[in-house]
Amino acid sequence: MMVIKKILVFVVPLFISFFKGQINEDSIKAINNLYAQYYTSAVLTMSPTHKWAIISDKNSYGLERAHLVQLQTGKSEDIPLSYNNYFFGDNLLIIQENERTIVKSLKNKNTIQLKGNYLYEAFDKVGKLLFYDRLKKELLLFDSAGNKLRSYEDIESIGKSHEQSQIVFRNSSQTFKFDLKKLELTQWKSEDKVYWQRLLNEDVISLESNGQNYLIRHYGKLNNIKTKILHIQEGFYLDSLSTAKMTLKQNRYLILPLVKKIDKSKVQQSLILYTNQNAYYKTPMSQMAVFDLTESKWKRLPEGSDFFSRQILLDDFGTIMSFDPSVDKIENESNVTHQMTIEKKFGESKIMIDNSHERKQNYYYDGLTNRMIYFQDQKWKIENLNNGLVSEIPFEKPSNFTSWVYNGLSDYSSGNAYSTNKKGFWIISDGYDLFLVDLIHVTAKRLTFGREKDISFSIQEDFRTKYLNESYWDIPKILQVNMNRKLILKAFNTTNYTSGIAELDIKNLRLKMLATLDDVIQEVFVTDENITFTVQSYNQPLSDLNQSPFDFLTAIVWHFGPF
Repeated sequence: MMVIKKILVFVVPLFISFFKGQINEDSIKAINNLYAQYYTSAVLTMSPTHKWAIISDKNSYGLERAHLVQLQTGKSEDIPLSYNNYFFGDNLLIIQENERTIVKSLKNKNTIQLKGNYLYEAFDKVGKLLFYDRLKKELLLFDSAGNKLRSYEDIESIGKSHEQSQIVFRNSSQTFKFDLKKLELTQWKSEDKVYWQRLLNEDVISLESNGQNYLIRHYGKLNNIKTKILHIQEGFYLDSLSTAKMTLKQNRYLILPLVKKIDKSKVQQSLILYTNQNAYYKTPMSQMAVFDLTESKWKRLPEGSDFFSRQILLDDFGTIMSFDPSVDKIENESNVTHQMTIEKKFGESKIMIDNSHERKQNYYYDGLTNRMIYFQDQKWKIENLNNGLVSEIPFEKPSNFTSWVYNGLSDYSSGNAYSTNKKGFWIISDGYDLFLVDLIHVTAKRLTFGREKDISFSIQEDFRTKYLNESYWDIPKILQVNMNRKLILKAFNTTNYTSGIAELDIKNLRLKMLATLDDVIQEVFVTDENITFTVQSYNQPLSDLNQSPFDFLTAIVWHFGPF
């Protein structure tokens, strides 16, 4: 049997007052002074199994604090307020402040303090935690219990591979590869300047410079080192200050940022433009160039006219959407449109596509079926990139999918689209209900029926990771729905402002309410064993002070479980 337990209650003021009598300046000032002692609370982060959470709260005086909370018991302790917190499993908590990082054991409460500005990287598969301070050039390695395993100094750069659980780093004279599982170190001698290094299978690939040329250097087994000069395309230069944009795809294709050279000897012609769009395009931008490490040749190079073009990687297999945002034209500034091109296999073939929006919420790409799903002209559409066929998704009421931001002229959709683990199937929301869309047969099946009851069903997304991408070029990853498992939804009644948690069985088209509250559910955190969510509710926290019955906002953390 599922148990629901209330864990925490935090008071949050609404700076709106209601009096049965007359409202005047003194009464407003008095009630606002009373509000000021209460705190607004929020969940900053949660451990993977939802055993622990970090709660922050602040009041109108600007006072802010943080608490470490054990959700099963409700016990809490004050911790330093920081700009970043991270749970490494349920054993360690990382607290990062300016010039200080605290590693706190959640079992024995021991702490380790690292002075400096350390970046961290967690390798969950092997239980290792990496810290690197660029200014101090120091690299530290800890295990999941908080024990320091290794430390290295004079480290100029570092690269990592989570799949292989290995890292590569370098000092002024050597390159190193470290196996985090076996704790084995391999090293090579090298003295050229390094701009970028990554693992390539069991070896190391590196972009270096000897002062005259850029070099691609391959560090292999038995101290075998291969070097190749990288010849840069005429009219372009490699932006050495933007090497963070470099990335490796398929353990073969090295993506580099090239920038168009400007002939400063020529007088630049002044232009009078009837749009503000070109005001952003004065300095040439990085263009995608792709070098094939297996064939030792360029796979893709920018066009000679590419000053401001943009390239977006839609997958890891060389599917690129490109457009030039500097083209002068008058358009909807809130959701700009451009002529879009799709390239396959890093430029082997190119086609024009129907979608013209660059806003990421307007388009999605399905690599398994080679189709674009996009919202344009207030309609959801599918384009088959194999033959250019464009089809409108046959929703019963297409107008429900249009957001009325800017009176509908923005061409925003009222909901989002989500991929699934079933080939060719996506889920699209209209703001109230979810629909299962078959991209191949172009059909739509309604999964929920909330609109008629004024209930909005939505899929919870983690806003902390929602817009993260793997590299400068990659489109942010979107949530994938596992259709083999029941889907947890938020439910919100737009008439009486009650809410709930629902469970949707997509295969059998069954919807089950797990909880219904008089409060408004905010965030939902789901694991295999439990569901944790936060709510806002309208209560009377000042009633003990004999105040008028005003409404106040209360943030509450609830905990379901186990299933």
